[in-house]
Amino acid sequence: MRKLINRRPTVAVLCILLLLLSGCRPDVQNSLVADGTELLVYCGAGLREPMTELAGLFEDREHICITYTFAGSAQLLAQAELSGQGDLLVLGAKSYYDLAEEKALLLRGRMLSCHVPVLVVDAKNPLQIHDLEDLKETKARLVLGEPDANAAGKAAAKILDAAGLDLEAQIVGYCATTNELGTQVALGAADACISMQDQVVGDESLLAIQIPEALNQKMLIPAGVLSVTEHPLESEKFLDFLASEEAVAVWERYGFPAYEGETR
Repeated sequence: MRKLINRRPTVAVLCILLLLLSGCRPDVQNSLVADGTELLVYCGAGLREPMTELAGLFEDREHICITYTFAGSAQLLAQAELSGQGDLLVLGAKSYYDLAEEKALLLRGRMLSCHVPVLVVDAKNPLQIHDLEDLKETKARLVLGEPDANAAGKAAAKILDAAGLDLEAQIVGYCATTNELGTQVALGAADACISMQDQVVGDESLLAIQIPEALNQKMLIPAGVLSVTEHPLESEKFLDFLASEEAVAVWERYGFPAYEGETR
């Protein structure tokens, strides 16, 4: 009996050591240790769920560790530029990607999927909002994304302008990241917001109202390998995986339509 008790600490220590050596995920085998590669990916906050799942699939297959920094696209762009570190940049709108290219921050890029803006209200829809015009008629309190900080904010500004609606007096706040918008509506801090379809998928507390195609601003989700990467081959492998058919199925499950050509 005493011998069994004495062995347990040794076994426990060995198990802990094995987990530590296995890299980012306990289920990744020791081949990850042999590779030793870790990619730092700057990623839009609204992409957290699909990108987390995709990282898991990639790590299991390639034994390359993925570490994310999640934030608004503008913040990520500044962080990547100022830090001089990192491997990939995954953004919420092509305009930020174009800016990254202008700053010579990227080696190569791909379009992964797209955001579809929707009008979002409480699931019970107490104000009976059914379209953009109803926002003005009901004097709904609006929360929008910060236009200079995230894709939803940029899209909302263009949508309201295309619809000819000046709702400035009804805006009660701006959010730095897209995933904060629906939360404000769910908490009752606002009556409506313009967010992205992927932010509403599976959330029974919110109702998504489609925006007419002629007014909508579907936005590409681009990604690129940073010019400062120390792992160019591994970074390109992850970039290509993010645009693969296997990845498309993951994107669509989270409410991100497949990329089928140029959008706004």
